[in-house]
Amino acid sequence: MHDLKRIQNELFWGVGPMLGFQQIPEEFSHVLWNLAGLKFSQKYSHVLEIGVATGYSALAFNHFFNVDLFTLIDDGKHLRFNEVKKVLSDVNYSILIGDSTSKKAVDFVKSKEISYDLIHIDANHEYDYISQDFDNYSQFLSEDGVIVLHGTLHLDGPRRVLIETYKMERKGFKVLCNIGNRFGSAIIGRNRV
Repeated sequence: MHDLKRIQNELFWGVGPMLGFQQIPEEFSHVLWNLAGLKFSQKYSHVLEIGVATGYSALAFNHFFNVDLFTLIDDGKHLRFNEVKKVLSDVNYSILIGDSTSKKAVDFVKSKEISYDLIHIDANHEYDYISQDFDNYSQFLSEDGVIVLHGTLHLDGPRRVLIETYKMERKGFKVLCNIGNRFGSAIIGRNRV
């Protein structure tokens, strides 16, 4: 299992200085540490990332969890999106450039015929988009898989999805961990009660 201090050091000085790292290292290190604790006996073999930006979150997930395959969806509009290919040059991934809420994107994921151990949602943070991303892609979550929802502290869309999950309005899911810092992230899993 990874220890928090090691993860923080590697995010600040090792894996990066991930020169273009989009997440806040001290916050993302807590996400990684909590994920490591949840999967202490397994690994995150298949990861779906919605909202790739420059690819550094996927690179960090791969560094700490040695992921077998990433499925990535991004609209390609980030100013440094062109760096993804270089950043992820040693990572096994397939990518769709387009709107994550589109039928084409959902069909792309469905065509993989994979259950994902980890789904990272960090694309458009407006409620309608993030709610649709959650609903569209949670169906592909493995039985023991988790969803990481970014932006739950200060962004209305992710915060509303998080509150709905707490209130059990998103049937079948529960909040496992809510990590507060500057933007906040939540780790959500299946509710097997």
